[in-house]
Amino acid sequence: MNPPTIKTACEAFLYNIRQKNTLKNYRSDLLGETGLIYSLAPSIKPSSPISAFTEGEGVLFIQKLLHTGSSPSTIKRRISVMRQFLRFIGDEYDLSISVDKLNQKLKTRYLIPKNSVIVSYPGAKIQRILDYTTRIEPTNLQMRRDLAFIWSLAETGLRVSEACNLKIGQINKEWRAAFIGKGDISRSIKFGKHSRVLLNAYLKARQPLDGSPRDMLPLFIRHDQAVGRKIKLITPKIGEQIIHNLALLALGNDFDPSITCHKFRHYYISTIARVNGMKAAQVGAGHKDISTTQRYAHLDEKEIAAINDKAFG
Repeated sequence: MNPPTIKTACEAFLYNIRQKNTLKNYRSDLLGETGLIYSLAPSIKPSSPISAFTEGEGVLFIQKLLHTGSSPSTIKRRISVMRQFLRFIGDEYDLSISVDKLNQKLKTRYLIPKNSVIVSYPGAKIQRILDYTTRIEPTNLQMRRDLAFIWSLAETGLRVSEACNLKIGQINKEWRAAFIGKGDISRSIKFGKHSRVLLNAYLKARQPLDGSPRDMLPLFIRHDQAVGRKIKLITPKIGEQIIHNLALLALGNDFDPSITCHKFRHYYISTIARVNGMKAAQVGAGHKDISTTQRYAHLDEKEIAAINDKAFG
């Protein structure tokens, strides 16, 4: 019986993949024109025995992806495939090959991509939307809610899910609110001057609908015909619709579909970082890792220099 080759080992590994889309991607990762066995040629051939394959070849493959400009998501997926493939051939062919060694080599050569990539930030358009909302005269409860909602996101850095779940009773007389955020991190926020005025006007206009007591009622509720006079909190999907509608009104032909609730969290973090520095922005955002905050804070060199001057003179 002929010893298994790298190509037959790849085919045996793929045979166990049942999901159609996953199989398509994995086949490309291993056997495609930019896949594993062809990227290692001529030193390692498809017909080479599987015993010739080591963790080093796996690292070389990922390194070549970086040199050819592959996206972080592609590299991340192919690292995952490589780990699975190593486990498979180690078990199937009784090879002394280690996923831990692969991971260590990838880390020491800085080949493992970050979990997140830098996203575009249409800061000028975000500011245009906020400026536009200051010129709106609300004529109904829904518009009062929408204005209070967008400014609450902009001035507190609330995630859309956090804003949707916030209760009236969580806000104290100083307009602060404490809650447990993402990652079980305790957060304390304070509403800014615009959001305070708009929330106060919204809640005052809503009082006849709410009745009393109202401490346990959602801060933001639905006002569409489907719910009538029932009290139902808005969902993140409705929150996104609020932002979408205001962006469309403010930007017209310049409308940018990438502007979501989360971009207003970017706005908040960038503003705090610009005024008080990155550490303050990290605390305000409720991030465990300051590197996450750094990806959210969209500052230019002059702004970073101004922060340094403020801190150190």
